Amino acid sequence: MRRFVLAATTLVCALVVLIGGAGSASADTVAQPLPFSQDWTNIGLVTTDDSWAGVPGVIGYRGDGLTAANDVDPQTVTADGSTTPVDVNANQVNPNTFTTGGVTEFHITNPTVALTGSGTADAPHIVLNLDTTGTTGIAVSYALRDIDGSTDNAAQQVALQFRVGSSGSFTNVASGYVADATTGPSLATQVTPVTATLPTAADNQPLVQVRVITTNATGNDEWVGVDDISVVAGGPPPPDAAPSVTSTTPTSGATEVTTSSNVGITFSEPVTVANATFAISCASSGAHTFVLSGASAAYTLDPNTDFVAGETCTVAVDDHGVRDVDSVDPPDTMGADHVFSFTTVALAARIFQIQGGAHLSPLNGRVVSVPGVVTAVRPSSFTMQDADGDGSIATSDAILVFRSGIGATVTVGQAVLVSGRVTEFRPGGAASANLTTTEIVSPTVTPGGPGAAIAQTVLGVGGRTPPTSVIDDDATGNVETSGSFDPATDGIDFYESLEAMLLRVNDPVAVGPTNDFGELWVLADNGAGAGVRTVRQGIVIGPTDFNPERIQLEDDIVPEATPDANVSDRFTTAAVGVLDYNFGNFELQLTSALTRIDSGLQREVTRAHGPTELAIATFNVENLSPLDPPGKFAELAGLIVDNLRAPDILALEEVQDNDGPTNS
Repeated sequence: MRRFVLAATTLVCALVVLIGGAGSASADTVAQPLPFSQDWTNIGLVTTDDSWAGVPGVIGYRGDGLTAANDVDPQTVTADGSTTPVDVNANQVNPNTFTTGGVTEFHITNPTVALTGSGTADAPHIVLNLDTTGTTGIAVSYALRDIDGSTDNAAQQVALQFRVGSSGSFTNVASGYVADATTGPSLATQVTPVTATLPTAADNQPLVQVRVITTNATGNDEWVGVDDISVVAGGPPPPDAAPSVTSTTPTSGATEVTTSSNVGITFSEPVTVANATFAISCASSGAHTFVLSGASAAYTLDPNTDFVAGETCTVAVDDHGVRDVDSVDPPDTMGADHVFSFTTVALAARIFQIQGGAHLSPLNGRVVSVPGVVTAVRPSSFTMQDADGDGSIATSDAILVFRSGIGATVTVGQAVLVSGRVTEFRPGGAASANLTTTEIVSPTVTPGGPGAAIAQTVLGVGGRTPPTSVIDDDATGNVETSGSFDPATDGIDFYESLEAMLLRVNDPVAVGPTNDFGELWVLADNGAGAGVRTVRQGIVIGPTDFNPERIQLEDDIVPEATPDANVSDRFTTAAVGVLDYNFGNFELQLTSALTRIDSGLQREVTRAHGPTELAIATFNVENLSPLDPPGKFAELAGLIVDNLRAPDILALEEVQDNDGPTNS
């Protein structure tokens, strides 16, 4: 129920109308020939409260007493309303705050006449007086506009009715019924088009009255505009196509767009637009203001500042900011926003500029064109390195290039020019705690001839020496976005500064056995300068020493490049590869296989316990399953008896259930 506010002058006018019947002096009720239309854009038609004299053929009534309850279906309200007060609240400007129920003319951006119910205005409606003589197939169309952006949220029903002549009950037109022409609260965007053909009784008549009616709803009613009214003979007019964007320059998805380019947009028909209709936003240079020019169906946006190289820009066209100029409405605006993107000409860069002195690239998201020499190849990626570099220990001179199947297009030692987008790839997804790897994705590769020789950067004596105790000592959370970048002192920054580079580890010594994934941890220079070692030549982790000098070797590029090795084993050659990152660790992907030198390390054998001693041991049986072969059980039994000397109490780890690895 709309709060009802009625001034004394309005009451006086209402009494005059009641005394004078339909109030012919307050309206021009002459039947109008077809075609008939009214869109309320001329705000001079209604200038005085309760006077329709300036609107040929149209009159509004407040509908007092036509219903006896809230939420009555207006389709059931067919009684004559011409004895209720003639009603229009003229020259109002804010449907969000105007609370007098009935019929109101609003001078808003798109002017309209609107209906809302109240405790007094039980069934407000407007009536069209039409002359259909000599015509058939009378089609009525209009747009019901929710113009109420207040917190009100009622189910505002609207019905379409007609009668022949000026007396008697109206006949409901079922196809014109709308169950709720509004949304809310605080929404005023819904437009509901209504189109209906009147029954043949309306054909060839000197007077047909068409009524659009609502009823008082529970709660505070919402304003429903009745706009873009059209009545024609011969059936409904062909539907008007909504305006749309037919072409743009640059085209959607265009690349290599010059940084000084303008943006052109062509529509399917003549339209009106404003600066606020358009928005340009770019990944690096941000939002762009522009000068708008053009007319009819073609418009140009001239940015006030140029774009920058290698960025993606997005242009958005607001559907409600585009209005066609024809009189056949709805639709009047586009059906949806139109959004398209383009990428400017690639930024000419060097690898060390892409990597920057940090964990994250300063050019992340930019499209670059960068030269390099291929140092390692995998089926869907390759690494390349700048032959000269910038001489800074903080910036890597190499980068990984990724695209499915790209490995077949390049060879190690080849000079290439790569154009693509810089991306920070995080293994395991955005929620993972893994560090990112700086990559170039969706690349275009231009091969050249043999590239300059890439020098192997030595890890250890005579080269870059890893920190020996500190992983990171200054980050306050995310190491990628807090703290300082200290490759000389922080292990995590040290290896980041070498990402994807071709490295050499001289005289590597194993500090742990090769695991089932082909991963092997070593120290450079046979452990010279490393932290505290164990008796069996492993390396000791301490409360403040997590051994950043350990280097993980991996065999993903060259299968079985890491031989089965044991603690203290050495190798016939240096370990050479490119630095990768995965599963929480930096890893040197070997580009050539190692050959093991067996150090002769034997399994430990504990001393036998005495008759007065209790022997307690723990033993990891490595996912022991009933499905394992008898040989594994025999091996484990031998270790328990011969190496652990048959302890009195033995705690086992990693024992699977009866169905083995099945998750049940």
